[in-house]
Amino acid sequence: MDKKSIWLTRIKVALIREMFPDDYDELYDVLMAFKIHSEQYFDLGLTFEMAKLQFIKGEWDLSKITFDELRKQSRGFKYRLIPSSSDRWLEKGKPRKCQGIIVKPPTLEEWGFLRSHEPAISYRIPVWHKAMSYERYSKGDRVTFEIVFNMVGPQASNVLQR
Repeated sequence: MDKKSIWLTRIKVALIREMFPDDYDELYDVLMAFKIHSEQYFDLGLTFEMAKLQFIKGEWDLSKITFDELRKQSRGFKYRLIPSSSDRWLEKGKPRKCQGIIVKPPTLEEWGFLRSHEPAISYRIPVWHKAMSYERYSKGDRVTFEIVFNMVGPQASNVLQR
């Protein structure tokens, strides 16, 4: 696979995300074809798309490996920690609502963690205090939340107490 093919794959991914934002099967096919044919190339954007998709499809352990690789490869990338609105887990065009509990409440200085029960994600989801929509939260609170992605992994967003 040459650099032109990488650009064509990027265009395909952008078109699918724009025209069919939650058609993960089509997106998966395009990204798997890229992965199979691009062993010598590492593309930050396409690998990010693959990591998100692995997570959304429930391939938790594989997505963790891919996000770990992204974390290493994207160290100098200016926007790696800033999720955009297009980097949200969608279902039927709307953000996927997840349910879980607070395992470790966030503080002003440290990330907290949620354990998701619906869907049953195999690892804890980080949450920043600004993602919490209520002020008094503590360990064991039942919450609903959405998931957004940055290049180091998924994180909770729009956290509401149930």
